[in-house]
Amino acid sequence: VEGWREETGKDVVELAREMEEAGVGCLLYTDVEADGRMCGIGEVGGILSRIRLPVILSGGVRSLEDVRRAKQAGAAGLIVGTALYEGRFTLREAMEVAE
Repeated sequence: VEGWREETGKDVVELAREMEEAGVGCLLYTDVEADGRMCGIGEVGGILSRIRLPVILSGGVRSLEDVRRAKQAGAAGLIVGTALYEGRFTLREAMEVAE
């Protein structure tokens, strides 16, 4: 909240369920600790397995292995910024892994 300066104090899954009840159709989950730092996507599988809504992940992608992990975890999509900008892999390579 407030441009990532304040925490809500809510659990991610709890907040996702509230959003689902409110009629939201898809969630964008940004790991603000990882965003732009390319430190990996973390352990998102445990979160995604407990959320029924489609979830697009963002933040921390550093390699094609992160793309694979996001797909295996059940992510509906993945936002990649710094890794593409810095040439770690190409968009075509990422899309091939995600297919």
